[in-house]
Amino acid sequence: MPRPVKLGELSPSEWERFNTILDRFEEACRRSAPVDLGDFLPPPGDALRAVCLQELTKSELDVRWKRGETALVEDYLTRFPELRDDPECLPALLAEEYRARQRHGDRPALSAYQARYPDQFAALRGLIEGQAPPLPERKTIPQGPPASSATPFQGLLPVGGGYKLIKRLGAGTFGEVWKAEAPGGVDVAVKIIHRPIDHAEAQKELQALGVIKGLRHAFLLPVQAFWPMQDRLVIAMELADGSLRDELKKAVAGGRAGIPPEELLRYVREASEALDFLHERRVLHRDVKPDNILVLQHHTKLADLGLAGLLEEQRSFMDTICGSPPYMAPEVWGGHATAQSDQYGLAASYVELRLNRLLFPARQSPEMMYGHLQRVPDLAPLAEAEQRVLLKALAKDPARRFATCGAFAEALRDVLAPVPARALAGPEAAPPPDKPAADDRPASPGEYGTMPPPSDTLPPQARLPNSDPTSRPSPSANVVPGSRRRAPLAPAVGLALLLAAFLALAGTVIAVLVLSPPSPPKFSLPDGYEAAEGSRPVPLDDGRSFPSRIVFRLDARAAVPPNQATFVFLVPDPIHGDPFYIMENKVSNRLFRALTEANPGVVQGEEWRKGAQEDEKDLGVEGVYLDFPVFRVDAKNADKFAALMKGVLPTASQWGIAAGRHVKARGEGPFAGDKNALRPGEDIALEGAMPVGSAAKDHSLLRCCDMAGNGYELTCSPPNQEDVRLPLDGPGDVVLCGMTYNGHEPMLFAHLQQPLQRVPCVGLHPLRQFDTSFRVVVEVPPAAPQGAAR
Repeated sequence: MPRPVKLGELSPSEWERFNTILDRFEEACRRSAPVDLGDFLPPPGDALRAVCLQELTKSELDVRWKRGETALVEDYLTRFPELRDDPECLPALLAEEYRARQRHGDRPALSAYQARYPDQFAALRGLIEGQAPPLPERKTIPQGPPASSATPFQGLLPVGGGYKLIKRLGAGTFGEVWKAEAPGGVDVAVKIIHRPIDHAEAQKELQALGVIKGLRHAFLLPVQAFWPMQDRLVIAMELADGSLRDELKKAVAGGRAGIPPEELLRYVREASEALDFLHERRVLHRDVKPDNILVLQHHTKLADLGLAGLLEEQRSFMDTICGSPPYMAPEVWGGHATAQSDQYGLAASYVELRLNRLLFPARQSPEMMYGHLQRVPDLAPLAEAEQRVLLKALAKDPARRFATCGAFAEALRDVLAPVPARALAGPEAAPPPDKPAADDRPASPGEYGTMPPPSDTLPPQARLPNSDPTSRPSPSANVVPGSRRRAPLAPAVGLALLLAAFLALAGTVIAVLVLSPPSPPKFSLPDGYEAAEGSRPVPLDDGRSFPSRIVFRLDARAAVPPNQATFVFLVPDPIHGDPFYIMENKVSNRLFRALTEANPGVVQGEEWRKGAQEDEKDLGVEGVYLDFPVFRVDAKNADKFAALMKGVLPTASQWGIAAGRHVKARGEGPFAGDKNALRPGEDIALEGAMPVGSAAKDHSLLRCCDMAGNGYELTCSPPNQEDVRLPLDGPGDVVLCGMTYNGHEPMLFAHLQQPLQRVPCVGLHPLRQFDTSFRVVVEVPPAAPQGAAR
């Protein structure tokens, strides 16, 4: 039986089926009542059944409470006991019941749920507390003047004293926008929602208007008034000159690749200011895209807040999946919008406006969804520094993006307008004196593997007019107040400094000769290790020498022989850390069983015996599956196992080094050949798990296997700190490296430029327990300081 999938794991074809089921259910709920939810579910055994059951239950809870019916989670648990199978499902359903009752007038106390579900109450409270208060019951907006027989298409809207329609500016699925003349002769924009006033889309507009009607900002398009008319919603707004979509068309028509960066940067900075203004007032836009960033007299007007909602307000799946697919952040596809989701939409819009192509071009929404959830965006031919800023704003994990939209815009300014150029522009454009917060910096070299290029390497289209290196001031140019410029050294002073430097160097050489020991200390391998047959010595600059490969051997009495593991010696450059040994392969079921049974009581739990698939007994640890990677081990127990081997879990940085991330001659990823020519099941494990080290081409240039497939791997590094070693016996998350054995493509080095998946240190992550393994590192002690006593 296939393992049930989660919402974020749906393939494009599954996503298409899922959407079809939701659409049929929603349409049936509109047409009739009651609706039998069971009629819309896939049959038992279908991988989509669990996710459909959970999301349809959430939607029906809201529908039934809206109709005034009493709908409790117990009703669904009695009818569908399988809802109890997912430990995260029941608290989520209870939270949806609570929110639906709050929205539609019942409003029970949260404490009332403690008696009903004491075991789930803590999780429920965590989902509810800290969120914005629920929206009040929907109220009918005051009626305008009596409607006449005129329609919007007959030239005059009989609302607010009469609005004369002049020209239709655009139309969409749910409405259209007109240029109109307001009473008094003022030109305005009028939006007419085609849906009936009680339709969900019109109600969303009403809710958004209730949230934003009191907000005023220079870069927000103001709403002047709104009325119902003939069961339609009419909204009067300020009239803009056009949208950034129109500006892009003008730029392309003029022979440019996209909107010039200096112009686009101004629009992004102003849109960022408007978005941060909304976020400070706990309001999300939720539909940031070029069409909704308007331009008036060359300045931004952020518009169309029809999907706006209170920050952290959560509703049913159909309410939270909102926005335009080309610009929707990964978490929005899963129904959880945040302030950083608006930042993602702004960054996706920037890419399109800069390059005249979508962030993830696709013919269908499922394919586009898959890009946002899984793929690294192609940002060529932008300069690498500009790409790094965008990759941070487009991180899959919202916590890895910039703290604010303004911080994102400032980071763009820093790479498009280098500091010398901004200094020439005057004190107002100079960088702030304070050091930026960690969340507001572009990705570090450790995060993305490369340093930003110097400003001179930016392509001409990426430079502002005053950032051209040829326009820098000559030595005789005026110096900006507050800046420093060195005076040329006099020849005599220069000669004196040169002599002093020579004497200092000579003294240092003499001190080294006197203090250095005659021979370096010999490195002793930890107990249980020996040099591998055929290994060669690897000399270090400090005079020490290490075997290129070592082998860990268990006591010969241990069960299930052979029980050994081979480690390779890696010597990073000084920027990326100290030398270390790392296992060639992941830890196998065979090795894990042998060592844990030889040391009973150290590693807790027996979940690892279930193998990759809990529901398939033939994927346990017996027989041929002893040589498969061990799964279902959390970071705490993996670290205890590593200690039995006199080692530790690798940091994310060490894992990347072993994958060959910093090797100049590297390819696309830690595998041999072209990724498009790899044969899953032979060259690489991407269609199910394989024995460790058996994939023909899944090996890095540094001889480490199974790094591009055959399961994710635990590290000991917390998010955003790939060189840090986190204590693994308490709360906190660690990141995963590598790729699942059911991946759509192998792990690429580009993936290491994106935020990595994370799992808790203690306890198994429900989505990642099936395909997460690990390998062990043995760290080399640093050399003793020169001259120290032996």
